[in-house]
Amino acid sequence: AAEQRIAESAHRSLFGVGSVSKLFTWTAVMELVEQGKIDLDADVNRYLDFKIPEAFSKPITMRHIMTHTPGFEEDGRDLIGDDSTKIVPLGTWLATHIPGRVRPPGTFSSYSNYATALAGYVVQRVSGLSYDDYIDQKILASCRDFDAPCRSAKQRDTKALLKAAYLQTHRRLCSVEPLGGARERQVLSDGDESPQEFRIEGRSAHN
Repeated sequence: AAEQRIAESAHRSLFGVGSVSKLFTWTAVMELVEQGKIDLDADVNRYLDFKIPEAFSKPITMRHIMTHTPGFEEDGRDLIGDDSTKIVPLGTWLATHIPGRVRPPGTFSSYSNYATALAGYVVQRVSGLSYDDYIDQKILASCRDFDAPCRSAKQRDTKALLKAAYLQTHRRLCSVEPLGGARERQVLSDGDESPQEFRIEGRSAHN
């Protein structure tokens, strides 16, 4: 069946913004640093209920995580899914998907989705709020005229508003289900009503 085309609405269409959500994670971390609840140079294991294995005689710190220098290998498996019913709690996922430590922390910058998710989990553990609630209550609540719920569209019964996201794979377009929480966000478009390009994980498609 042909994909149904839905006109974009500047005030009603929702978009998954992917790694832009990392900026919200760093903001949350630094708020907790200012409150004295996170030490940027402490072993991150201090804030976890599982253990990142020792390696290179040097612990991974939040400063390493925020500068993408923790020394993890990057493993994209299970990072993006198409079935939101299979999402597990963030702590469970992190504890069962610990990547290899392949270089000493602080020595080389290499983008790490896992490490950023780890920072989001530390926000949960330290603040006592879920990541979603922390971002909604402590950051977005203070933004005027900005509707950017951290929860997924399914959780908020707003799936009808969410624009279909697309990835170019093997010369065809396939829809991608947003997962929500610390791994995906949705925001309301505030641009004009004309068709525009949007990006998912570095690849682009036109609506």
